Amino acid sequence: MVKRVFFVRFVTLFLFLLFFSFTTSLQANSTQPTGIIKIIACAGGPEGLLIFDVSKPNSPVLVGQFNTDGWSEKVYVSGDYAYIADLENGLVIVNISNPTQPKQVGHLGIDGYSYDVIVSNKYAYILNYPVGFIVVDISNPAQPKEVGILPYSDDFLSDLVIFGRYAYMSFRDRGLVIIDISNPTQMKQIGQFNIDGDAQTVGISGKYAYLVDNKGNMFILDISNPSQLRQVGNFKLIPPFDFVISGNYVYVAGGYNGLVIVDISNPVNPKQVAHMNDYSNIQSLYISGNYAFVGGEYNGLSIVDISNPSKPKKVGYFDTYEYAKNIYVFGKSAYVADGYNGLVIMDVSNPSQPKQIGRVDTGDYTLNVVVSGKYGYIADGYNGLVIVDVSNPAQPRKIGHFQVEDAIDVTISGKYAYVVDGYNGLVILDISDPKDPIEIGYFQVDAVVSVTISGDYAYITDEYNGSFIIDISDPELPVEVGYFEGVDGVDIAVSGDYAYVVNDDGTVFIYDISDPSQPEFVDYFETYEQITNIAILGKYAYTTSYWDGAMSIFDISNPVQPIEVGYIDVGGYTEAVYVLGNYAYVADGGNGLVIVDISNPENPKIVADLLWVSIYGISGK
Repeated sequence: MVKRVFFVRFVTLFLFLLFFSFTTSLQANSTQPTGIIKIIACAGGPEGLLIFDVSKPNSPVLVGQFNTDGWSEKVYVSGDYAYIADLENGLVIVNISNPTQPKQVGHLGIDGYSYDVIVSNKYAYILNYPVGFIVVDISNPAQPKEVGILPYSDDFLSDLVIFGRYAYMSFRDRGLVIIDISNPTQMKQIGQFNIDGDAQTVGISGKYAYLVDNKGNMFILDISNPSQLRQVGNFKLIPPFDFVISGNYVYVAGGYNGLVIVDISNPVNPKQVAHMNDYSNIQSLYISGNYAFVGGEYNGLSIVDISNPSKPKKVGYFDTYEYAKNIYVFGKSAYVADGYNGLVIMDVSNPSQPKQIGRVDTGDYTLNVVVSGKYGYIADGYNGLVIVDVSNPAQPRKIGHFQVEDAIDVTISGKYAYVVDGYNGLVILDISDPKDPIEIGYFQVDAVVSVTISGDYAYITDEYNGSFIIDISDPELPVEVGYFEGVDGVDIAVSGDYAYVVNDDGTVFIYDISDPSQPEFVDYFETYEQITNIAILGKYAYTTSYWDGAMSIFDISNPVQPIEVGYIDVGGYTEAVYVLGNYAYVADGGNGLVIVDISNPENPKIVADLLWVSIYGISGK
């Protein structure tokens, strides 16, 4: 039962990564290839390298995938090889001559975070924080060798373009810097252009450089004499995540602002000619021939026909879902609360081969889902509680709705729904008629984040005010009977006479609740990183650790002495877990639905990991 507070933590991490990825695609030339391409390689974060067949732009197909062991942030394709900036894992080189069977051929470990890469001739040029600008000899891809470095630990190197014998670098505090790289072992600065803002992205076309700052101001510079740069024009943009220059146009990936196209045939007087805004936070671009390949944050790969740049048209799309927040398994189906993508329903009758069978747009940001009978009850953020008929999981349909300010959790007991309203408290609804839920009870709590029902009691956690035990034997008159003092909970599970409360620091406190009016502390346990969710089945407790991207398993047969017996890294940011039979179903944020075999809790094994990916970089061949 993961709450909106963890979405905030996710955003923090996203901004951390954005610090590294607020760059253009680092073209080796002023324009990208103009011929028809068949293969697109994408940097998919925790999913590694993704390879798409785009020979039919209206129906792209995922044909290959490779786990890079790090966080695949950017990729550059040159010949038969994909060169991947893999954050803490350095440079990874993958042979993609057979796109269906990519194979790693080389690797160079690099300290710090390698967040972008470009290839030109026999060199790979890497941006790394805090090291700076690194040049690697890749004449033998199996044995990459570092041959040059320009340290820039005192300032952040935002972007880089290689053009001829020069490297054009944008710095947060230095503007545009031009480096002579004709001898990578003895590089030297030959020109600089300062601006008032923080320089972010740079592109080159002919004798002009296009430099964009953090406020979206584009400075157009004449670079015909690299030692004496001269501004000739300017243009105002939404601050871009990425832009590519192709022919007479600049194509801008503007995040939530969508795709913007600017005519630069007259650099002194650039003009916007088109704007498409039907993407979810687009991060990256690749241009080839008449097509723009657009990578989205939790929105997959889109293909846009730009044969007429003033009238771009989306012609193809590969959906990789959004951000898995929570999960509930009922019968043969797994119901995934998928953020802005709504409710996604997967057939898990064969856990090793799950497949999507249904989806419904819930209206806002789907945070949690519970299924009871033939209905799904969805905590849909500012849209309140949404009720969906899932009697046919392949054709779910909305049938009911109840508005609360911020629905972040829900659970069902009998004919009642208990809805956590993050701003107001616990709302109790009579759902005898799912088409017309009626509020019958209410309990005021300022910052409630989760609810669990056991018998006649509701156990609710409050992020700032401790956790409470509520007598709901009369749902119309809920009454507080017990209190977990000093435990600012984010989740809670109950098993028998014990409550397991996840504190906001990630520690799990165990209480004897045989007398709900006087819960008694008995012990605690913690995992490697902050715990976000807990589920209990039999004598085991299963916890997810958001930052660690992992699931831990504890033997709680003796609640006074819990023992960790199993651990597995699932690759992303684990938000929640649902346990049923021999499987744990993990909602793993941007990494999606991961299914783990827990038949042996001491040796959990991943049996399925669905593609649920953000695309941070695109290249092609």
